[in-house]
Amino acid sequence: MRVHDENKRRKIVILYAELQAYNIPIFQEFINQYYADVWVVRWDQNLKIKYTPPPLSHLSIHQRSDYDERGLYQFTKTTSPDLIITSGWMDPVYLKVCKKIRSEFKTPVIALSDTQWNGQWRQWIARFVFKWTHKTAFSHIAVAGPRQKEYAFKLGFDKSEIIDGCLSADLELFNEYYQKTILEKRNQYPHRFLFIGRFAPEKGIELLLQAWSEIKEKKDWDLIIIGKGPLILNTKNIDAVNVQDFIPSTHLLETIQNSGCLVVPSLFEPWSITIHEFAAAGFPILSSMACGANDLFVKHGENGYIFPTGNLESLKSNLLQIMNLSDEELIQFAERSHELGQKIHPQMIARGLMGAVEERKSLNYDYK
Repeated sequence: MRVHDENKRRKIVILYAELQAYNIPIFQEFINQYYADVWVVRWDQNLKIKYTPPPLSHLSIHQRSDYDERGLYQFTKTTSPDLIITSGWMDPVYLKVCKKIRSEFKTPVIALSDTQWNGQWRQWIARFVFKWTHKTAFSHIAVAGPRQKEYAFKLGFDKSEIIDGCLSADLELFNEYYQKTILEKRNQYPHRFLFIGRFAPEKGIELLLQAWSEIKEKKDWDLIIIGKGPLILNTKNIDAVNVQDFIPSTHLLETIQNSGCLVVPSLFEPWSITIHEFAAAGFPILSSMACGANDLFVKHGENGYIFPTGNLESLKSNLLQIMNLSDEELIQFAERSHELGQKIHPQMIARGLMGAVEERKSLNYDYK
């Protein structure tokens, strides 16, 4: 049993964008395994999805709207953190505060990034100016996957400054879903496609509905679409489709029990935590090439199929391929997905991020 001095708890400040349920297990790792107090400042206005985190000892949640630049700097400085973690450089106030703290105290500051390298002109400009405009704010960058790592290199981060992994599904929860549902699926596999996410144009829902409507022989398969968002879906004249409201991740057991294949038809999707979640839950997966999480969790022909982004005919073909698989083959896909879903877990993410603190200790910096 670990014995700790309450006066020697580590301190972590997290400057975050939109907090979600999958962040909490990583925070719990900081608190329980690394004996840390965690302060989170999160966006609280113009949110895509509103989320209320559970109360946890040693976790303090603050609202971004309560702070201007000076106030956030004073808050962070007073906390005297051993580590700062921030949602990239999207928030200019976060960026300025990180620059000041980094400059004055040499505090490790980790930027989280799910941004892929796409070679567009904005990224080419960023590649040349980032070193002077942003990089001094950060000691490290933690990347979601291989595509994000490529971008980090292009921005000028050295290998020693790049941490593999910054996002993880709540693996304990989705592994539990797998264990609770796989036996029944082996007896009778559910022939149901599942889309779950925001109703927004970039998510490719309209493409999915068009592909589904053009498949006339649906056999005994149907499609369920779960979520909410600005896009109004018209499914009036489409057979075998059901639209439901957003369901929190902790209430997905029935949905997972009764569904057999995840479809992620996104037109723009830097990562997709959903792919990780449903891989762990044991789902065959159809996903567009846009999804960064494919690189780790989807193997074409082994646990699903990857189709060219925005390609209607390819999506239709892949839907039909899944429908033509036997239940035994679908179970093989499901089991392979579950196996791939174990590649990343909250313990790994927390360990990688905390490595920046251990690195700082080895350099003998004065923490305060």
